Amino acid sequence: IATIDETTGLLTVTDAGTIQITAKLLGNGNYEDCTINYTLVVFLETSAKGQLISCENATVDYVLGENNGVVSTQEAIKKTWRDWGKVTYSIQETNLGLVCDTNTGEVMVTNYETLSKAMQDNNGVVTATITANKGRTLFYGEDTVSYLIKISFMDTPDEPYIAEGTMGENGWYISDVTLKPTDNNYTISETCKLADFTNDVVIDDKKVEKFIYLRDTVTGGITNRISYEGVKVDTIAPKMEVICNEPNNKVGSNSYYNKNIEGNIYVEEINFAYQYATVLVTKDGVTTYEVPITWEHKKEKH
Repeated sequence: IATIDETTGLLTVTDAGTIQITAKLLGNGNYEDCTINYTLVVFLETSAKGQLISCENATVDYVLGENNGVVSTQEAIKKTWRDWGKVTYSIQETNLGLVCDTNTGEVMVTNYETLSKAMQDNNGVVTATITANKGRTLFYGEDTVSYLIKISFMDTPDEPYIAEGTMGENGWYISDVTLKPTDNNYTISETCKLADFTNDVVIDDKKVEKFIYLRDTVTGGITNRISYEGVKVDTIAPKMEVICNEPNNKVGSNSYYNKNIEGNIYVEEINFAYQYATVLVTKDGVTTYEVPITWEHKKEKH
């Protein structure tokens, strides 16, 4: 940890620790040999962060889902092996669905849905700051270093999925629809949870959140959510009801969403040239259309 010039006595210190210095003066006819021992203790303190420990990479890039959720294993590097100060790790952002091991510094995903939601709220990318703290020892002071983790989604394929089902009219499916990845190298899921990814998903007309995710079977990377809003599914026939302002009127016929809804209105007696009514079209108990209609009195029954 130190060198000394035997002629000049110039001492050069290269590291912290205890240095034992011996100076010897040779005697002569008048004086005996003389030896002096001196112990020098050198302490190494830091004037700025990152002088005693450092990180190989200032930024670590991670694609969501890769390495089975292991985001980073980067450890702090000590300047010298003689420094036995314990290093502990922490993560600044505690609400991203990530956890950092205090002793090893390993960062893992613990909640994919929380993390993906944070990414979606931030244009598909989030960052996390990992800090390593080295404790003080006898000769070495405390030190701190930080690095950044950048988490992003895997790129979405140009044609992410195919839809299979019974097609009705006007681009509507009249059965449940199976969505499959276009490329067999992907699995598919309606959530970001790793356990939910499979070869296909089945959707119906009751879905509210119309999104899927793809996962690369080789790298494990997960895409951002993909909308399948264009896959239109309707398997339930609506109900048509005609309400007239005259008594004893009868209800018309029912039909599916993709066909013209036709109904017959029967009025037993007419006293006016024009009559008025309202057509209500309901689906699952909810009125989807309410259209006023008029008709002209042409004969006794029409």
